[in-house]
Amino acid sequence: MQGRCYYCNKELTERTIKRHAKSCSVMKKSIEEKMNYTKGVREQFIISMKDKYNPSLYCIYVSIDAKLQLQHLDKFIRDIWVECCGHLSAFYIDEEIYHDNSDEQYEMNFYLKDLLNINKKFEYEYDFGSTTYLTLEVVDIIQVPNEFSQMEVIARNNPEEGKLNNSPRDGSCGYIGNKDSEKEYLPGNNNKYKVSNKKPIHNNDAFSDFDDSEQMIENDFLKHYNKFTNSFIHTFFKDTYSFDLEELIKPYPKKEICSLAENIGLKLSYNLNKNQVIEKYIDEYEKNIRNKMNVINDDMYKILLKYIKNNGIISVSDNEAENYADKHAFFMNQGMVFPCLKDRKPILLMPELMQAVVKQCDTLEFRKLMKKNSEIMNIFRGMIKLYGVLCFEDVKGLMKRYDNVEEQILLSILEEGSFYYNNEYYGTIDDDGKIIFVNVEIEDYEEILNDIDNNLDYSMISKDDLISMSNEDYLERSSIGRKFSKEFSSMFLVDKKDAAGTMNMLALDIQYRNSEEILEDIINGIDAKLDKEDEIRVFNIVNKFIKNIPLWKYKGANINEKEGNNKTIESKKEIGRNDPCPCQSGKKYKKCCGKNGNVIQLF
Repeated sequence: MQGRCYYCNKELTERTIKRHAKSCSVMKKSIEEKMNYTKGVREQFIISMKDKYNPSLYCIYVSIDAKLQLQHLDKFIRDIWVECCGHLSAFYIDEEIYHDNSDEQYEMNFYLKDLLNINKKFEYEYDFGSTTYLTLEVVDIIQVPNEFSQMEVIARNNPEEGKLNNSPRDGSCGYIGNKDSEKEYLPGNNNKYKVSNKKPIHNNDAFSDFDDSEQMIENDFLKHYNKFTNSFIHTFFKDTYSFDLEELIKPYPKKEICSLAENIGLKLSYNLNKNQVIEKYIDEYEKNIRNKMNVINDDMYKILLKYIKNNGIISVSDNEAENYADKHAFFMNQGMVFPCLKDRKPILLMPELMQAVVKQCDTLEFRKLMKKNSEIMNIFRGMIKLYGVLCFEDVKGLMKRYDNVEEQILLSILEEGSFYYNNEYYGTIDDDGKIIFVNVEIEDYEEILNDIDNNLDYSMISKDDLISMSNEDYLERSSIGRKFSKEFSSMFLVDKKDAAGTMNMLALDIQYRNSEEILEDIINGIDAKLDKEDEIRVFNIVNKFIKNIPLWKYKGANINEKEGNNKTIESKKEIGRNDPCPCQSGKKYKKCCGKNGNVIQLF
């Protein structure tokens, strides 16, 4: 990453930008000059901001008055980096959540000086649907004159080649940044920011009265819950307990109701007042929910039926909520279930109207539809593991190998799946407006796209095999996985769980590195001293496995299929033709690795 200091214009690297932001001589001179005629001195935080998942691509260093509030830092981030549609946002500081002030709790009215100190690290999220995640750190606290700018950009990364927006929000929710947005915050600006006198209502400690025995489970659930619906967490504390949809959404601010509506395909104008928004949401809820039900699958419906069997309620402390927290969070984001308190215990509640829809859908025709949706979803989940990155146009072509699916229905199923199976894949939009689906194991999908051999066709694989790949443990259950586990466990005396961990690590490693590097690392990383035969055996076990792993860059083909040949390595020790084969297959050497001569064949 290359960047630039906004005071001295010096070009900076990822390694030097932090140090320079704290010690720029031009900035220090500017401060010293103003100190000569100041009427007072105050503290200023220097805060670094980076993309949580691409810290080496995007960064900004901001200088901000310690007497300002979280809302001012939120405004800066929105203006410079993320604002697209007025989505919700939150800071995460010392395991506490501070939501934006749209809910009239005014949690962002806390003063920075009361929450931050030197070296404090914290996080920020914008938009709890297609979320942008940032990490922040207070890298320094400096003394400045009262006349000094309250907020200013000190340094910033240079735009990526071919990109204009220079933001981690690029491509999300139609975000189009504007470089001019930073003008308000350039060094030397005279902008003054008003501090709000409204007292923040911060309820993150509201679980303190709950039973201690349940506290750990509830906290663990909330970690998953935050992943999708940070904006709704405060509704646990509004003492709302009702199966009536209108009563459930009344405590929500207008912006959050509009967000819930948007998640079920209902666009509500922000020009409407809150009562009008509620009325429109209630009127259109059932129709839009039924449309959503047409693209759910068996996995999703099973969760919904659990609410029906429990009279519309699931306790947060139940094993069900703990084990499937992210799945329940998906339904909260859809407005199908709501967080409530019952007898001061947090629960998830399905409104009566939603219960009626679920019950009415329980027909033979609907179950056939869900079965078809499940098949489509699982075929795609297999595809995204096999191919890594797929644009929607390619998905449509590949899906025709297995099924005829209407384009809009296919897209809706995949979009819903990107939230429900968020630990497997996500969707994004590239600079050309193309919809791209990405395996979550991929850190930089553009790098993978650049590596893909576009002269190859996507490898052909049966529908049953793709569906099998949608299972979490498909690799361990595959023939190459079972063989690797058996041989690896036998040689290193490890259990199947450890062997499976090694197997998954190797399967991911081979996507980025060549087999020679991996094999060398494996051999060098073994503590025990190996003789040549053992080295050959390790080589064979690992090499057989990684060379049969489908590679994203080869569009699902493995190394053997791509190269079309087998490597051999020579054994330096003479092995008799009737001796047991050193690969421990149980066969004689002449009928195993020595079948084609006095060499050990890998395959």
